[in-house]
Amino acid sequence: AQLYAKFEEGDAGIFSGPSHFLLNNLSINPPESGETINVGEFKADFNLSNFKLPTLKEYQEKLLSHSKTFSALNDLGVDGTATSQATNRDIMDMMFDLYSFDVGGFSFKYSVEDLNFISNKEDEFRDFDTIQVKSASTGFGFNGIKTEAGTLGFSARLDGFDMAPSDTEYSGVMPKDFNLDIKALNIPYGALIKIGKNTAATIADNPNSASMAGLGVLMRLPGLLAQAKTQISIDQNGVSNDVYDFGLNGKVVTDLTSMTGFTAKFDALFEGLDALIKITDTNAANAESENSYSFQNMVETLDKLKAAGAPATGPNGKPAYSYDIEATPTGQFLVNGKNAMSLFK
Repeated sequence: AQLYAKFEEGDAGIFSGPSHFLLNNLSINPPESGETINVGEFKADFNLSNFKLPTLKEYQEKLLSHSKTFSALNDLGVDGTATSQATNRDIMDMMFDLYSFDVGGFSFKYSVEDLNFISNKEDEFRDFDTIQVKSASTGFGFNGIKTEAGTLGFSARLDGFDMAPSDTEYSGVMPKDFNLDIKALNIPYGALIKIGKNTAATIADNPNSASMAGLGVLMRLPGLLAQAKTQISIDQNGVSNDVYDFGLNGKVVTDLTSMTGFTAKFDALFEGLDALIKITDTNAANAESENSYSFQNMVETLDKLKAAGAPATGPNGKPAYSYDIEATPTGQFLVNGKNAMSLFK
C-alpha cells in the first residue's frame, strides 16, 4: 500500500498538488460466495488546485459575525424553544459563510489494472468462470470554480474485457474496449453560484416561493450559458472489439437563436458494421436460440444504421460507414443531411 501527497504552497497561502492512494496485489475472497476477486493494482488519484484555507483570525471573524445566530440556536428556554429568533436566512447565510472554501478546482480518478473475477466453480448455475479486465478507470473534475469560464469533465475507460467461457452468440457482439470522455467548457461558475445563493435566500425568506424560484432559475439558465458560450465537447469516444470499431467525436454549443437552445455537430465512424450485421443475422436465424428475438431487433437497428451511413474506410483498413450528425439552429436533427427521425423510425 502507498499513500502519497504533495501539496505545494504558493503565494498568499494557496495550495495545489496531487495525491494518490495505491494498493497492489489485492485479493478479495468472500467466504459465503466462494468467489474470488484479484486486482493487480488499485489507485485513487486526487488533484487540488488553488486551494486557500482561511487563517485562524479570518475564521474567528466569521464566527463572531454570526454570534447572534449561534446564540439563537443554542439559547433554549425551559420549554425547549429558542429565547431569541434566528431566521432561516440567518442560518443559511451562516452555513454558506462558514463552509464555503476558496478553491480553484479539484479532480478524482479511480483506476484498476489486471482485474480478475473468478466465479464459484461449484455453482452449477453460474454464467461464466472468469471475467478479466486489463485496465479500467473513471474520473471527474472541476476547474475554474468561481470564474466565468470554468470546466467540468467526466471520463470512463475499459480496456481488455474478456469473459470465459465466451458466449458463442455474443462473443462478436460484446465490446472489449470502451472510452468515454466528456468535457463541459466555459461554465459560468461564478454567476451560477450567485444565482444559487440568491435563490436559496429567496426560499429561506419565503418557503412557499420555492417552485417559482426554481422556475425562474430554469428560465434564466439557457441565456446565462449562451452568453458564456458554454459547450460540451466529446472527444475520442468509442467502443470496439475484434469485429468492429465505433468512434464518436463532436460538440454541443449553447445558442439562444436556435429553436432548441443549442446546436450540435458530431462525426461518427463505424468500422466492421457489415461483419457485425452478418453475426447478428446468423444468430437471429437460429430458431433453437432463446436469444434469437433479441438478435432480430438488433439486426433491424443495424440495417437502419447501415442505410443511413456513407461508405468509408476505418482506421484499421476495413470497410466502414461514416455519419455527419447535426442539430441545426432550425431545430432539425440530421444524419448525413437527412432527417434522423425518418431514417430511424
